Amino acid sequence: MVVAPANMVVVCREDMSKGYDQRQPGEAWKSDVAASVGMYNNWFFEAAPAAFHSSRHSAIKSVIEAFDATHQARDITAAVIKADPAVTSVLRMMTAPPIARDRLVGLSGVSSRGLVKTLEDGHLPPRMKPMTLDGELRRICTTIGRLLDVDLMSWLKTATEPDERQKYVAATVIADRLCGVIADPIIRNAQEERQFRAIAKYLDS
Repeated sequence: MVVAPANMVVVCREDMSKGYDQRQPGEAWKSDVAASVGMYNNWFFEAAPAAFHSSRHSAIKSVIEAFDATHQARDITAAVIKADPAVTSVLRMMTAPPIARDRLVGLSGVSSRGLVKTLEDGHLPPRMKPMTLDGELRRICTTIGRLLDVDLMSWLKTATEPDERQKYVAATVIADRLCGVIADPIIRNAQEERQFRAIAKYLDS
């Protein structure tokens, strides 16, 4: 049997008397968790909406840029995606219904399951042959073109150009769809920034 040195017991007792939390473990956890939840809830009400609104404004800008690049969604081509691969995530939200990444892969019949993710990360697949890539992108564009939300982008039913208000309303709806898909990461990233600031403040104090 291992016997702890007497002085170790004394040190532990002294430490306990100098400010260690002597509550029962269950009580300590409950109060600490409640305080943590309360702090997060207060932060959420104050900061999460602002983080989401900021992301929405950025998304609206991306949608309007996609409109301009595709001649108001009339000309969705492989060349457009090759020029800006990340636009693929916006194009997915222009459809009715909006389609998930895996659904786009399945409907378009592309050979690589990772192709759409690579595009949405802002890259072209480096190992795919140019002719093969062009064919895959055409399949993606054809699928998106067949599913475009013509009720939201009503100008697609006519030969007229949308006015600025029509474009902005449609861009806002598409941006909300996009932000709805990534809402959790938006909030999580903002929460991580809050935690880092709190830790830095504690360490500097």
